[in-house]
Amino acid sequence: DMIKKKIFIFSPSLNKGGAEKNIYLLTKLLIKQQNEVTLVLWEQIDSKLNEPNLKKIIIDKNDLKSSFFSILFLIVKNNPDYIFSSHNHLNIFLGLIRIISGVKSKQIIRESNLLSLKLKDELNQKKLKIFLRKFLTKITYNNSDIIICPSNAILLDLNKNFSIKRKKLKYLHNLFEKNLPHNTKSSFSKKKYLIAIGRLELQKDYTFMLHAFYKSLKHKDNKLLIFGNGSEKEKINNLIKKLSLKKNVKLMSFKSSITSYIHNAQAVLLTSNYEGMPNVILEA
Repeated sequence: DMIKKKIFIFSPSLNKGGAEKNIYLLTKLLIKQQNEVTLVLWEQIDSKLNEPNLKKIIIDKNDLKSSFFSILFLIVKNNPDYIFSSHNHLNIFLGLIRIISGVKSKQIIRESNLLSLKLKDELNQKKLKIFLRKFLTKITYNNSDIIICPSNAILLDLNKNFSIKRKKLKYLHNLFEKNLPHNTKSSFSKKKYLIAIGRLELQKDYTFMLHAFYKSLKHKDNKLLIFGNGSEKEKINNLIKKLSLKKNVKLMSFKSSITSYIHNAQAVLLTSNYEGMPNVILEA
């Protein structure tokens, strides 16, 4: 018999993008393998992950700083065999807690993006903040047990730009669902449309996408559905109005039935400035 492992998986939420999708699929896989899995989230979980053997903990705090003692106590009290996370700021946070607490839990980190480029976007090119995040990444990642890299580009980026030890870095491509069930009768199934799926952030360059789509309308009438949430939502909405695209472009929130929309779309658009390993393309 396989010995059950006590695994704590940490994620801000499950409702946003590729990193969260991988957390969702990994959780399902680990439960299937008879592990004792606890999912720790900062946002209320939606109904899609209702595995009977999954333990869920919602942290009722607004941010990581205010959660420090809650998480420290949680890890010390439960002493899991493994701690897993997939967002740089959360990876650092859990790495520091692990160092301070002295627990023997193994830390497995998944780096979901080309971090050197992401930090420039996220921290608005502020050199001191970027230096501090790079320093903390170097300390905590090198102290972890394994760092999963979904692409060789991410592996090389961490090794070269963050001085992460090569032996810690393991290439393992994203989990994704094959033969996704879909309801062919989505509300748009009879209409022709293009689709874009991803967080509404600078990295995804929706400005470029909307300008290109606007130009394409001179040659062919079309519709574009954009599924996502994020900090650029207002800016994207304003651009849709400015280009008079309200009849042609619809901004939609993430849906669990998104596969029906992908199945019925003419094409999936992706205009990111950089990607770690885009799940949406793998699944499309």
